[in-house]
Amino acid sequence: MSSPTTVTSGSGQGGSKASTATIAVSQSDECTQTDLLLADGLAPWLGRREVPAPAALDAALASYADSQNEMLSAWFELVAYLYDGRLAALMEAGRAWMSSPNVLPGSRLLKQRAQDHIARHVGLMASGAATTSRYSRGLLRFLSRHALRGVDPAGLAIR
Repeated sequence: MSSPTTVTSGSGQGGSKASTATIAVSQSDECTQTDLLLADGLAPWLGRREVPAPAALDAALASYADSQNEMLSAWFELVAYLYDGRLAALMEAGRAWMSSPNVLPGSRLLKQRAQDHIARHVGLMASGAATTSRYSRGLLRFLSRHALRGVDPAGLAIR
């Protein structure tokens, strides 16, 4: 019912050798990204022929658990912006700001640059490329506090 599968851990970059191990996987199991991340956490023991002690295993997987908790926390924060209406309110406030009259010379260029910068960071967060980025998360927090320009997020919340 199970078939041997080879899992490679590590990138092999910078002169480091990628480790491989053969494990038995049932036909109903699928190899997911989480499995590969877990394999990276277990990489130090792949080349050995011994089972790690529970304390050593806990130490190796602690950083894995911390990074997973950080990613989940960042995703929950981003989803909260979407569901409570703050993200939609920021988009509406940004459209209104972009269409407002340009009072100073060069303000159109400044507005466009600011819009491009904000759109890039929000897009990187939403795509998963920078969801845990400290700067991107801070930018979104700052904008949701100070850039709503009178737009009420409650009316745009997803219920």
